[in-house]
Formats: sequence, C-alpha cells, structure tokens
Amino acid sequence: MPWVAAKEINKLLPIGGYTYHVTVFAWPRHDAPWDFWRFSDDGLKILFSKATGFEVVNAGLGNPLRMHFDQIPAGQEQLAMHPGFATSWILAKKTAEIDDSKIRWDFNLEEILAEDHRYPFRA
Repeated sequence: MPWVAAKEINKLLPIGGYTYHVTVFAWPRHDAPWDFWRFSDDGLKILFSKATGFEVVNAGLGNPLRMHFDQIPAGQEQLAMHPGFATSWILAKKTAEIDDSKIRWDFNLEEILAEDHRYPFRA
C-alpha cells in the first residue's frame, strides 16, 4: 500500500520538508510472501506527486545491471544487451497537506491476506 505510506509521510512532514527514498526496481524475489511492489523512477514520481502533496526535486535509477533469462524466450535474445537498474530513488518536497478522503485504503490486512501470508509467521 505505497500510496498509504506516501499519505502518512505527508502527515509527518511540515510543508517545505523533504523525503528521500531508495527502493528496488529489478531484483530477485525476496522476503516472500512479502515482496509486493517494485518501482521505477517514474512510478515514484507519481507516488510523490501533487496528488499526495509533494513536488519532485529529483529522481532516477541506480545500480546498473544486465539481466538475462535462464531460458531465452523468442524475441528476447537481446535483453542482456539493454541496461537495467537494481534500484530507483526519489527526493521530494512537501508542498501541501492532502485531503484524506482522496487517498484511501479502507481495508485492514486481516481482511485481504491469507493465513500463510501473515507476518511474522506463526509457527
């Protein structure tokens, strides 16, 4: 629920405050079953936009890498020749308070997650 996180960050920061985030863009699956979201720099720009009370100061991709398939599907033979990135990042400035009714998540985790997706795991 990254939009809820952006909303909470907005609540904590004063107008004029800055927030900086580095996150995974392309990376092996990890912390399963809690590996939910991947972000490009463009995705972060939407997450920390005017709609959530921010303006983007700067954003980008980091940690260049090359990706390859274990078994190459037809049409993807050149994938490893194209640059990829392991991380994306953003620096944003809070410019406004947000209307709580516009960014919502009216569910709690107990309502949407199966028992085998609970964290921490119950042994």
